[in-house]
Amino acid sequence: GKAWEGENCITKDEELQVRNHLEKRVWFIKPKKDFSLDSVLDSIRDLQIRHGLDMFVIDAWYNLEFDKEDTKTIALALNKIANFCEANNLLGFIVAHSVKPEVDKKTGKTKVPQLFNISGSNNFHNKADYGFSVHIEDGIAYFHVLKRKFKHWGYLASPGYKYEPNSGRYYKEGFPDFTNWITGRINTPPVKANELPLEGNVIISDTKEEDPF
Repeated sequence: GKAWEGENCITKDEELQVRNHLEKRVWFIKPKKDFSLDSVLDSIRDLQIRHGLDMFVIDAWYNLEFDKEDTKTIALALNKIANFCEANNLLGFIVAHSVKPEVDKKTGKTKVPQLFNISGSNNFHNKADYGFSVHIEDGIAYFHVLKRKFKHWGYLASPGYKYEPNSGRYYKEGFPDFTNWITGRINTPPVKANELPLEGNVIISDTKEEDPF
């Protein structure tokens, strides 16, 4: 957990260590033909065959190229991704942006973006097995679990995370983590006033949901 520049920044040896670690585990896709969904999925499948890929992230959805941008097209695309993941035993994530957040007239704060607020289609809510939203309020980044397909898959919760600028990491409770995640070595610079412990920032929703059948 070190910054790229400034005091206590990452060393050349540590940078090389990180590069060697990521080169065997993280790949970026840039299809030669186009950015259609078929081209992207073909590239993912190729990486799985060659490197044993087990998960992927499409970031962001608006970078994909479609002939149309209507609700039916998005529904078919999401179905294709779901079927692709199931057929190839892959875990897939999609990063999609919401429309302009609404402001709560009573509090004056922006409301938490919902899956229904994603630009383009309500199918982002309807088709997802899990749905998450990240919303910053009063300096705390809340990770909202908005949907899970089945109740035994987890809780609808909103854990809060505080940003630590020196390492660029977020932490949920206690003090920031400066551990080298590759070697396990602990690098702990002096803790400043804005890095005090974060406590009790988890909200468990008691919203009653019907089973999706």
